[in-house]
Amino acid sequence: MLALAVTQTWAFDSSHALWNKTLKRHVKDGLVDYKGLKRNSIDLEIYLKSISQSPRSEFDLWSSDEQLAFLINLYNAATIQLIVDAYPVKSIKDIGFLPHAAWRQKRIHLWEEKISLNHLEHDIILPGTRHLPAVHFALVCAAKGCPQLRSEAYTGSLLKTQLEDQGQVFLGNTSKNRISKLEQILYLSPIFEWYAEDFERVSGSVKNYLTKHAAHIFQTDLSRYKIHYTRYDWSLNVSEE
Repeated sequence: MLALAVTQTWAFDSSHALWNKTLKRHVKDGLVDYKGLKRNSIDLEIYLKSISQSPRSEFDLWSSDEQLAFLINLYNAATIQLIVDAYPVKSIKDIGFLPHAAWRQKRIHLWEEKISLNHLEHDIILPGTRHLPAVHFALVCAAKGCPQLRSEAYTGSLLKTQLEDQGQVFLGNTSKNRISKLEQILYLSPIFEWYAEDFERVSGSVKNYLTKHAAHIFQTDLSRYKIHYTRYDWSLNVSEE
């Protein structure tokens, strides 16, 4: 009985309740109240602490959807904590002295290691999701050019629905993706350029991916359209104060 009690005490909360609470309180329409979060970030800090105490052996027992939800939430929560610690800043790119410093700092405690956002994304998350390019619509780098940060945590039971919704919101956001029928040009987020191989792997081409997942948005045959990638907006995804 004692062993069971200890196991239950240390089991990770797969509902991600503290992160969910943080998002609902401080995120609206994808924008973050960093000022308010800086005043009270205790739930975020406890959530990240709970992740640092969750062993790899526990992670390995979860379903693939539970694992991916955990990793996406960690990436987004660690990014928000990074901004909160540095706030006020105008862009995540302003953090640190060297280029890309924010993504290279080893600040994340996971499985008894300290890792960077770059390592988490490119060495842990993406290698296992090459068949699921929708993951790029869920990872949020605290910039307005990113997909919107959801006002809820990802969970294993809802992950597929949440990723589909994220994709629809991102593809339908005309500040990031739009079509000019007059010019016959698709103006797309650089995300489709940076991760083109992932979209091509599952659909053959970026345009095929859009035809399959966003035909109701673009409402035309895209085969003759040229693609122009827009400029990425690195300004902070901060709500108006």
